[in-house]
Amino acid sequence: IRSSTPAYGKKLVLDLWRQHKYAPEKTVFPKLSLLLANNVGNLTNPYCVEKGFYCADDYSPYNILKERPIGVRAVSVWHAIFRHVHLKNFPRQKRLLLCCCMNIDAKHGQRSIKLKELSRYPEFQCANPAASRNRKAKNLRKILGPPPSDLAKSRIEIDIEDSLQNMKKYALRPNVLDVHMPLLLFNSRFVFSPNGVAEACFREYESILAGAYPLIDATSWYPRRTLLGPLPVVPIANWSTVTPQFLHQTWLDYEQKSFDIRTLFLPFYYDLILTAVDFFSSSPQS
Repeated sequence: IRSSTPAYGKKLVLDLWRQHKYAPEKTVFPKLSLLLANNVGNLTNPYCVEKGFYCADDYSPYNILKERPIGVRAVSVWHAIFRHVHLKNFPRQKRLLLCCCMNIDAKHGQRSIKLKELSRYPEFQCANPAASRNRKAKNLRKILGPPPSDLAKSRIEIDIEDSLQNMKKYALRPNVLDVHMPLLLFNSRFVFSPNGVAEACFREYESILAGAYPLIDATSWYPRRTLLGPLPVVPIANWSTVTPQFLHQTWLDYEQKSFDIRTLFLPFYYDLILTAVDFFSSSPQS
């Protein structure tokens, strides 16, 4: 759709997804309930180091969600957090490493081996493994629970949970679709995010959105290296090298860098598609 105003000649992409009576995503997961117009190419500014989050022209972190970040679960919860008046006073990046809240069974790669390397250091305060029953599979699966030094329930969490109580079809899932997990990410400098069932994981995208640096497995797969190359992630080839000293130095190094985060947002891909469509539609037929 081309704008009728010459000064705004950029193409617009209109996303129309199946609407649902209740906005929260657990009920509509493959059919996200969103109606949004994106001005293609109008992406957010780079990471604002001094503020601890990605920001738009008016330094409002809420605006980042208007650009449709990829890989984020429970979008409505993130919206509510970014809009909460107390977020600006929330303690950010106080925890050196967030090492919690994931499956660590055999189905999820070698997470338990990597966790063992990190657990050598008390400074990391990694969570303790526990067993949880999978109702569908009717068996026990091994999970990594909440961190030992967990955050106290904040005003943000209380307010948002209260606002969700009237939504009968919204079921909060601890450490998955809840208010607490994003706040843990906001409170952390680095996040343990190794490979699981596959290489990519929502945790790395959510960590970046919250202003934390995810520790990921180094990859030899070219498409993934290409996607992650410009982003503020820390590839780890050998997890025994991850020490408190390593993270402190990496923090100092990364805080001095600039990152291109355009690939985190859907308009980047819309722009690629529309550019290709324009090219082929304007090319003479062979």
